[in-house]
Amino acid sequence: MTRCSINQYLIDVRINKSKDLLITMSVTETAFEVGFNNSAYFSIVFKNKARWVRPCCAY
Repeated sequence: MTRCSINQYLIDVRINKSKDLLITMSVTETAFEVGFNNSAYFSIVFKNKARWVRPCCAY
């Protein structure tokens, strides 16, 4: 049984990847690089998810 949807899993993967990219790229560049089409939406999701150490599926 899975604890999160495929959409949630993809968001978790994208946010984890973005943590590394933000060291050398702007927020907008990072958002597009990891698959977000809107950097404002990326910022909202990042603020809500970046504090998680493990993705939701790991619990």
